[in-house]
Order: sequence, then C-alpha cells, then structure tokens
Amino acid sequence: MMRRLFLAAGAALLATSAFAARVLDEAPITIDGQPRRYYHLHDTEAAGKATPILLISGSGCKDFGSRVPFFFERYPAPVDVYFLEKIGINKGDNSETCSAAYNAVDYLERRVSDNLAFIDSLPALKALPARSLAVLGFSEGGTVAPLVALHSPKIGWLATGGSGGLPQSEGFLIFANRGDGREGRE
Repeated sequence: MMRRLFLAAGAALLATSAFAARVLDEAPITIDGQPRRYYHLHDTEAAGKATPILLISGSGCKDFGSRVPFFFERYPAPVDVYFLEKIGINKGDNSETCSAAYNAVDYLERRVSDNLAFIDSLPALKALPARSLAVLGFSEGGTVAPLVALHSPKIGWLATGGSGGLPQSEGFLIFANRGDGREGRE
C-alpha cells in the first residue's frame, strides 16, 4: 500500500513538472526611440493564470535579465514576469565597470520613466486593466518601483526586496505567499 502511494506521488510530481515549462524569452523593444531588450519569464501552460509582474533590478551594470529565472525557481504558482534591461547593459555583461552609455542615463527619474514607457509600449502590459500589474523592485529597484506604482494606474501591487535582512529569492517568496487578491472570487 505504501509503495503504491509513493509511486502515485512520484508520478504526480513528474506529471506536474512536465506539464508546465518555465520559459525565459528575450525580445527587442523601442523605448523613447532607443532600441532596448526585455525579458519575459512565463509558464507555457499557465497563460492568463498568473498575475503579471514588472520586475525592476537594482543598481549596477551586470546582465540581470539572464538571472531572472533564479529568483522564481522556487515560486510555486504560475509566473508572468517582465523585466526591462537598463540601457548600456549587454547580454552577458559581468563587469564592475559600467559603459559610458549606462553611466549617462543611470539616474532615478530615467529609470522610472523607462519603466513607465515599457508598460505603455509593450502590448501585453498596455492591454492590462487598471490595478492588474504587480511591481517588484529589488535593491535599488525598490526605490524605483514605488515611483512607477505612483504614476501608473496599471499597478495594483507593490513589493520591494533585497534591501537587507533576507536574500532576494526569500523576500520574493514572502511576496508570493500574499496571493493576488483573487482568492474566493472564482
């Protein structure tokens, strides 16, 4: 009896992990006339089932986009995460020395306006109704995220993480356990 229970549980786990693959797409977008790159982390079988999240990274000029899946690998619910890479950061950048292009536009107001323009430019985000997008700012992005939330009617949830105390992935799990406000309305 116990053996059958373990086999059934194992089969369920295998079926669940095979059911939905988590995919990181990379695509170009033009923001204020400049070519940019954004990332979309999503579950292939869960389209429309996840609250969309705009992720805003912290300071620095390392490639953050390729690390986005790490922060959500233990997230138990479907994901629909969008991340706009900062200007002057190339794929694979891992240097402590930032480019001149990055340094020229690395200021708070620009980061806020770029993320607001991203929301208004990307069709998937632009089509969202009011208060249906979550914004999550990591580290210095925790300063940017509240200002984006203040100026965008699309934002319904705001969270910051990684400003001290917990690792960013742990801080996000706290955010994840909050739910999306749809519980009991289905």
